[in-house]
Amino acid sequence: MKLSDKYFSEKDIALANFAKALALPIRVGIIRLVLENDNEVCRAKIHEIPFNKQTINQHLSDLVYLGILTTKVKGRESVFSVNENFFIQMSDNFLSIFEAVNKLNEAADKFVPKPNLKKKKAPAPTPEIVISRFGKYLQDKRKQKGYAQAELSAAIGVDRATLSKIEGSKKNLSARKLQITAEYLNIPLKELAKIYYEDQMLQLKIH
Repeated sequence: MKLSDKYFSEKDIALANFAKALALPIRVGIIRLVLENDNEVCRAKIHEIPFNKQTINQHLSDLVYLGILTTKVKGRESVFSVNENFFIQMSDNFLSIFEAVNKLNEAADKFVPKPNLKKKKAPAPTPEIVISRFGKYLQDKRKQKGYAQAELSAAIGVDRATLSKIEGSKKNLSARKLQITAEYLNIPLKELAKIYYEDQMLQLKIH
């Protein structure tokens, strides 16, 4: 048994391989293109990315081999789709790490004394740049169904404050809670997941 096997689980190794697969901007771009086209894109469309076709084909092969993309023949063309189950699971694993970091930060904030600063005149407000649309989409759907925040938060197993952060695009949803939310609001999981993970991919591009 390797020394690393004693300390790293299969989940850790799978997550590391997933992160490595997304380390190249062209691969992030390919996945984004697929998601933005209803999770089904032909090879010819992907070849419109301004890279050498041979290079693109190699990245497509690697993404299929790693289980991130699936491929099938439709007519005379190869069509690629994101493996939703695998992608959601890996993304959920990433989110679990970020949640742990957030908890550490929240705990540290309790012990950091607040500086006694004199109030300064507030600067003129600047237009807010909305990066994520998932939170607004979720809020709109909840209101369309006639549910209060308390009802939806109880249904998916979070408190009202947490749901408020999710709708404000300040907190993420786990894969399981995303599924429960889709079922409770009677929204196709594919539709909800598409918007959610498009936002996650957008964050990758911005950062």
